[in-house]
Amino acid sequence: MRYAILAAFLCSAIPAPAQEVWKWQAAARVEASGLKSVSESGRDLGGLGIWSMEQSLRRRVRASDQVYVLLGASFENVALSRPATAPLPARLQGVAARLGAEWLIDGKSWMFIDAAPGLYGDERLSGRAANIPVAAQYNRLLRPGLRVLGGISVDPFRKAKVLPFGGAAWRLTPRWNLRLLLPEPRVEYRALWDKHQTVDTFIGFSLAGGQYRVAEDLGTRRGRSEVNGQTLSYSATRILGGARWMRGDFEAELTAGWALARTFRYEPSGVELKSNGAPFGGLSLSARL
Repeated sequence: MRYAILAAFLCSAIPAPAQEVWKWQAAARVEASGLKSVSESGRDLGGLGIWSMEQSLRRRVRASDQVYVLLGASFENVALSRPATAPLPARLQGVAARLGAEWLIDGKSWMFIDAAPGLYGDERLSGRAANIPVAAQYNRLLRPGLRVLGGISVDPFRKAKVLPFGGAAWRLTPRWNLRLLLPEPRVEYRALWDKHQTVDTFIGFSLAGGQYRVAEDLGTRRGRSEVNGQTLSYSATRILGGARWMRGDFEAELTAGWALARTFRYEPSGVELKSNGAPFGGLSLSARL
């Protein structure tokens, strides 16, 4: 979900954008999480299931020898199978433009900036759900196979509106790769590679979630008027494993794991719902042209 605005930067397997020649990029992901009970202040409200879908399309335009402009759009939809007594919407969604730039400073340093202005709300989107999350990142290639990075993430809907981040990606050997990159650090093992395709297996953990402005009458409809028009933050901490298959400019990734904790919190009221751990699985597809 929203943390993908960072993952789009941090999880790239390509060491430097100067090596990229793509003009179009299309990506899609579907994910389902099992039905587990959700509670408020220790009171069990019933079972909660989550199903999500995301799509994005981007165009990469060369502005100069050192600058590329990224233009596109993205859509996310999170369906909540929630109990009747839970003050949650039936759906969370986001519709956004994607605006960004790459600056190739030199052969070893480069920067990204990515903004996603759009509407982020529930099933009743309105102008009140307008938001502009932004992420900026600086990369430095210390030596072949090892890069470090740092940056900031800005989200006006988030309680901590500005957050720093950092990490490193290190190709230890031709088979082993270490990615200490939030929101999804991994240890990867290249199980197969030839001149046509590669297959990587991996284990790690991930942070999923986002912030959404709910309708002004959601709480009234759900019997909890104190959450009307508030910002709902969803977060999940998960352990995972999976495999990624790459052939040319096409990539498919299958993941499965366990969500250790799932939390929904309204601000500024502080109403908070927590869900027990649950299994999840997902499939991602992407292509570059």
